[in-house]
Amino acid sequence: PADRASPEQPPITAAWPALELGPKKLQSKVGHEVEVEITVVNRSSTVRGVWNPFLNPFVRERAMSLRVTREDMDTGANFGDLLSPRDGSQTGAGSLDWVMLPPGGRASTRFRFWAGEDRGIGSKPENILPPGTYSLQLRGYSSLISPPPLLVDPRRGWDADFPGPEICRSNRIELEILPRTGD
Repeated sequence: PADRASPEQPPITAAWPALELGPKKLQSKVGHEVEVEITVVNRSSTVRGVWNPFLNPFVRERAMSLRVTREDMDTGANFGDLLSPRDGSQTGAGSLDWVMLPPGGRASTRFRFWAGEDRGIGSKPENILPPGTYSLQLRGYSSLISPPPLLVDPRRGWDADFPGPEICRSNRIELEILPRTGD
C-alpha cells in the first residue's frame, strides 16, 4: 500500500531527509525556558518511515542530536547534545514511534530546554553554560529513516547499528544566553 514503507525503499538522496530548526535566533536569560521547533521533511518521491520525529521523552534512544557549539572559541567547542535523555523512567522503541511521511510530508515538534543547561556534560549545577552566543544545529543519523521493525530483516535487530552514521544536518540557529540580572 502507498501508506507503508517497503524494505526495498529507493536509495536515499542527499536531499532526503531534510532537518529544519527554528526560529533563526533565540535570546534568553540563564535559567529561563527556551523553545525550538524541530522539523523532519520528506524530500524524496516516495513514502518514508521516520523514527521518533516527535522526540517521545520516554524513549531512551535518539536518532537526532541537537548540538550546542561556540564558534568564537579556539576549538569551535562542542558543548553537548540537548536531546540526550534525562534520568528517569524510559522505555525502548515501540511500533508507535514510527511515522510514515508522504512525499513532501513534514513532522514537527517543539522542544524546550533551560537556557544555560548542558545535558552533554551532566546535570550538575556547575555544568551550566555561561552567558554568550552559541549555535544550535540538529544532526540526523541513519536510524532516523529506518523502516519499522516489521519491514526489517528479522534475523537482525533494527537497532543493531543504532544510531548509525550521521546522514544530514539542519540549518544553524543562534542562541544568545544573557546573564541573570536581579530576578
